[in-house]
Amino acid sequence: MNNASKAAAGSTNGAPPAKAARTRGERAGLLLLVLAGLTAIGPAMTDMYLAAFPEMSDDFGVGASQLQLTLTSSMIGTGVGQLLLGPLSDRYGRRPPLVIGMALFTAASLLCAFAPSYEWFLAGRVAQGLTGAAGVVISRAIVRDLFSGDDFVRYFAKIMLVFGLAPVLAPLVGAGLLGLGSWQYIFYALAAFALLLLLGSATVVGETLPPERRSSGGVLGALKLMRLAVRDRRFVLYSLGNSFAFAAMFAYIGSFSFVVQDVFGGSSFLFALLFGINACGFVAAGQISAKLVGRVRPHTLVIFGSGLQVVATLVLGAYVLLTNSGGGTFGLVVVQICCLLLMTSLGTLMPNSTGLALEGQAESAGTAAALMGCAQLLAGAIAAPLVGVAGSDTAVPLGCITAVCAVVGFLFFTQAKRVPSMDLS
Repeated sequence: MNNASKAAAGSTNGAPPAKAARTRGERAGLLLLVLAGLTAIGPAMTDMYLAAFPEMSDDFGVGASQLQLTLTSSMIGTGVGQLLLGPLSDRYGRRPPLVIGMALFTAASLLCAFAPSYEWFLAGRVAQGLTGAAGVVISRAIVRDLFSGDDFVRYFAKIMLVFGLAPVLAPLVGAGLLGLGSWQYIFYALAAFALLLLLGSATVVGETLPPERRSSGGVLGALKLMRLAVRDRRFVLYSLGNSFAFAAMFAYIGSFSFVVQDVFGGSSFLFALLFGINACGFVAAGQISAKLVGRVRPHTLVIFGSGLQVVATLVLGAYVLLTNSGGGTFGLVVVQICCLLLMTSLGTLMPNSTGLALEGQAESAGTAAALMGCAQLLAGAIAAPLVGVAGSDTAVPLGCITAVCAVVGFLFFTQAKRVPSMDLS
């Protein structure tokens, strides 16, 4: 029985061998699906409502930068939530905080749907981030409990398939729901998604952290685990590189809707279509990367992905600066190709850099994953509203901010290779 089968709930004792093996395989498949869904909470709560930005801006009477602040607020909430829930999952096990988190995320999504004002909606987004963090950080910790090394990268790449499909489907679903009614429908759908994950967390996900491996000591114990994690310079460098790559992605996410619709005059459906195509690049790169693991060193894949991101964003930045975001249809094609390459690069570097960062963190996987996720979201939270400062009628901030983030991330990744892995297990 493999690790994933052991982590799935349920027993097959007394069943014929063939039937028991089939049942274990089905449960392992369900476990993979639930973990992937938990990982997809982040892009789902971020991307599903992007197409509604112009409508919500009119509804709440706020500008583009204030709407992008709702992205920032959810990311800050997710970052703080990860710092709380990561150590809690190392202390009390994975399942209790996961189940509670999904229940509260459902309530937070309904708060967003029924928000009577922009301020209440902003509060709901913070609550979504805080509670959705349970799925984001604990799913990674569960995978680290079950796998290490190349096996971690391969399994995590499978999860990244759904993580990558979420940005493809979420804007399309959001645009479809806008066609049926108001933007509130989007948050009803998020609440329904959370209920499904709550059910899966309660019935499919088994406990992967046995009592003898759990930490103790309360707040001081959590701080000790954090100190242990940051002692690993390789973990720190890969996490920082990943964070700046993530910031480039969120600069793109926070502005692409306005760029397509306001700068180039496209429709919400065109935005969703182009956004989905770019996410397909992420998915394809992730699956190709998973097949290359074992034949190509993970760090080589990280450097390739980060280098591709640098080239794509520098070309994007140069074009929008030289043309002042002009060029009509041709300009949109150039921006789209660069953004497609940006997302493709992330599909290569994210699973590999995550695996390399967590390589020496077997005894503090939840805390290390929380620190890594928090750093990612902090960088993204800073980048997302910056692209809206100059208004919604220019793509110049998108080009400049993504280029800066990509270059800084590449520098951290190149430094990480020079530091030996620190096995703290």
